[in-house]
Amino acid sequence: MARLPTVGGDDGNWGSVLNEFLEIEHNADGTHGLASGLVTDVVNTQSSVGSTYTLPAPTAAGMHYLTLTSSCTVTFPTAVAGQSFTLILKQGESGSHTVTWPEAVKWAGGTAPTLSTTEAATDVLGFFSPDGSDWFGFVSGLNIN
Repeated sequence: MARLPTVGGDDGNWGSVLNEFLEIEHNADGTHGLASGLVTDVVNTQSSVGSTYTLPAPTAAGMHYLTLTSSCTVTFPTAVAGQSFTLILKQGESGSHTVTWPEAVKWAGGTAPTLSTTEAATDVLGFFSPDGSDWFGFVSGLNIN
C-alpha cells in the first residue's frame, strides 16, 4: 500500500521534494508548524450583504469580511468542536445597520455586543465552538477605522 513520505525520511525522487516541504510546514511529529509563517487563511469578502447572509463553514474560509448594506440576519455554519472563524463587519453607505445573531451564539453575560453604526465603521468579532453545539462569540475590536 502506498503512503506519504515521513518527515525527515524517505529520501529519493519525489520524496526529497516533499520532505523539504514537510520539514518547513510541519513539526517532526507531523503536527502543523504554524510558526513557519506559511499558513494563510482564506478570506471570504462580500462587498454588499443584504437582509440575510449565510456564512460558509470555517473549512471553506476562516475569515469573513462583510460590508453591511442593510440590517442583516446572519446564519452560521453548523458548529463543529474545535472550529473557529473571524467575522469582520463594515458599515456600508449610510451606516446604522444591525445584525441579528443565531441562537447558537453565546456571548459574555448573555448579551450580544452593540456594533458600531457610523458609515465605514468596522467591527471585528471572533467565534469558536468548544463543544460542537454552540458558537462562543467575543469582540476583538469595535469601530476600527
